[in-house]
Amino acid sequence: MALSPEDPHSYARPDLAFVTDIHLELKVNFQEQILKGKAVLTIERKPSISEIILDSHKLFIWSVKSLHPATNLTYEIGHESRFGSKFTINLPEPIHETDTRYKIEIEYQTSKNSPALHWLTSYQTANRTHPFIHQIFVPSGFVVLMSALLENILSYSTRENLFEYFQTIQVPSYAVAIAVGSLKIIHISEDIAVFTEPKYIQEIGKSFYKVERMIQVAKQLCGPYRWGRFDICVLPPCIGEFQIECPCVAFVSPFLLSGDLSIISPIARNISQSWAGLLVTCANYEHMWLNESFAIFIYRKIVCILLGEEMKLFLEMKSRHKIKRKISMLRSMERVKNLVPTLTDMLPENETKYVFYEIGYALLEHIQSVLGGSEIFEPFLKSYLDKFTFKSIKTDDWKKYLYEYFSDKTELLNNIDWDMWFSKISILQDILNKTYNIEFEKKCFDLVDKFINWDEKSENLLRLALSSDITQLNDLQKTIFLAKLYASPSVLSSEKLTYMSYLYHFDNHCYKIRYVWILLGIKSRWNNLDVNRLLEFTIDCCTPKFICALYQDLYKWEEMRNIATL
Repeated sequence: MALSPEDPHSYARPDLAFVTDIHLELKVNFQEQILKGKAVLTIERKPSISEIILDSHKLFIWSVKSLHPATNLTYEIGHESRFGSKFTINLPEPIHETDTRYKIEIEYQTSKNSPALHWLTSYQTANRTHPFIHQIFVPSGFVVLMSALLENILSYSTRENLFEYFQTIQVPSYAVAIAVGSLKIIHISEDIAVFTEPKYIQEIGKSFYKVERMIQVAKQLCGPYRWGRFDICVLPPCIGEFQIECPCVAFVSPFLLSGDLSIISPIARNISQSWAGLLVTCANYEHMWLNESFAIFIYRKIVCILLGEEMKLFLEMKSRHKIKRKISMLRSMERVKNLVPTLTDMLPENETKYVFYEIGYALLEHIQSVLGGSEIFEPFLKSYLDKFTFKSIKTDDWKKYLYEYFSDKTELLNNIDWDMWFSKISILQDILNKTYNIEFEKKCFDLVDKFINWDEKSENLLRLALSSDITQLNDLQKTIFLAKLYASPSVLSSEKLTYMSYLYHFDNHCYKIRYVWILLGIKSRWNNLDVNRLLEFTIDCCTPKFICALYQDLYKWEEMRNIATL
């Protein structure tokens, strides 16, 4: 079956007939791990078109009917491929030739292995009493948070509530998300609330109070915030990095809790996606850089304004190190894709992870520099986002508008090697080779040298100097400091670690600091390592990314090996 000519990963033909709005009524069945209910679609078609083509993936369709006029509709679900199935619905005969709008109702049920759902057992949540779900539409008896605005909460019985959400702005289908769980709500401001499991309530206030300032900076850069609210959902700790662009809500890891602005700054990435990816979105996965690279570009501008140029450069370097590690794990550079790849007959979730959107970020930085700096380029950024508001575009659309906006700088733009940036991976190596001397990182490294070289038996006066150095660091610097000590071939004595614990209380800091502190204690075979706190931490932070490394190190410590193998 032929895929869409505009999207190599979809059967849908929105150029012929498309969905203008959706009304969903769904119920969660935690025991069977399914959603069941109905979707009412408002359809707009071209006059000569008699069907609408949709995508279906691992769904059971029970019935399809027209509401006006009320009649059952015939439909066909094609063969299941790796891109899902072609779902063709025959629309009713129009009463008048001018009738081009229909409402149809689809009753359906998800399958247990639906890739759109992520079910957690009660044990995987922080308080271990209620399940937690994301990426689904569902009213439920618990608290429901959706990438939309809450309109009403209706009580059907003592056991069941119905949460009604609405979203008046059209969004990409991948941007519709929902969380259901035993959640508490903490209001940060009139338009910002945090949804969290009860366990984290005490840590919320000091964690996210700067989010409102981030949004203000983003508005200055990008224009009006169109989504009404910006809520935050703290995910269960067993969920690792959860990257999804959705309006009205950001899903974040508890690893950000209790951290200062340097730690919670990644939320600015979620904020930037409210413009790059949601307000303006790419037409298909081949042009995903219009979402990802622009979001990175805006995110780092926000960070630069709030935390300084050095923090922005640090994020660039950190991203390049990640890319280098990822490339080093590949058997061949052939897996690496160029910025605007051809993904025909390829699963996008498999291939886009080999598109390094840092290239697109570097391109935007390069264009900004060529055209005269941020004072020249930032007005274009705001104009671009306004020009294509609520539109799906391709790279050529963006490039055409760039030339239109800077019509007096055509020669400068023509000097950019567009083919190299878009179609060649050779540019990646030039980006990865770029380095910076970052002063705040150097302070951390100097402090590491002091601790390693400190003779705790004779240099007692140095303790005060070391104390003042640590207290001047932000949480990110403290994490860098501990990570550098952990990576060093030198092993700190138990006396040094005991002194550090007494003075700095690293085990009471945010999760990121606690994690590296525990690793450092295991590496140094610290005899005062609190095993109970260690076990508590592994339960609170059960993400494989963190726990695997921790238990691997613990297993190497012979006296603690029995704990690692429990």
